[in-house]
Amino acid sequence: MKNLLDILSNPHKRMPLDTLMKCEVVLEKLDFKRSEGLPPSGAQGKEQIFNPLLEVVNKCLQSPLANHTLKRTFGSTLHALNGPEIKNLPPPAKIAKVEEPPMEIPDVLQGEIARLDSRFKVSLDTMQTLGSEGSISLFAELQSARLPCVPPLQVFVPRGYPAAPPAASVARAAHSKPDHFLKLLNKAMDHKCARLPKNCSVGQLLDAWEMSVRQACAPNATTANYAPVPALGI
Repeated sequence: MKNLLDILSNPHKRMPLDTLMKCEVVLEKLDFKRSEGLPPSGAQGKEQIFNPLLEVVNKCLQSPLANHTLKRTFGSTLHALNGPEIKNLPPPAKIAKVEEPPMEIPDVLQGEIARLDSRFKVSLDTMQTLGSEGSISLFAELQSARLPCVPPLQVFVPRGYPAAPPAASVARAAHSKPDHFLKLLNKAMDHKCARLPKNCSVGQLLDAWEMSVRQACAPNATTANYAPVPALGI
């Protein structure tokens, strides 16, 4: 008990762990309320020697700094016994969302598409990669009451347009089969594209496509008049 009195009187004094555990056992067996209510008498015998210790403990507990004193005295010991405090894991870091740059269509191409005749319906290919540095893929549909329904024309416009010419390819559904009319249309389209200027425009390419459709629909259309001509490329 004298060791416990020394600890409470001098918090900076270090004591072995065994001594602190013995002091804890003794304090658990004491009845503080009973000790405060009974006056000291000669019959108490050995209990009188604990009165100074109890007074010091009671005084420390009534102090506003009691928790700080107890933590400073027994904190390092409890930390060594129980280990570090368990804390929640930090929240995962937020992954920065990478936004793809929007598709930039040159103003020259936008103006030319806006000035096209109403029989040509042009739309942007939604399957192409946004922000790609290659060509711009467009789909052109020919809507005319005097012409049959034909597959759309896929037009590839390079980034350097109008300095670089566009290229065209007649789109075809996956389930459809090439028939005689489509063969005539492709032959006529290759023949028309071979006669276009070197730096042709999208409008000229669509006009050549319309003329190819009209020529393929002609009653006397034949493939014998067309020599194999490579399609116009970029």
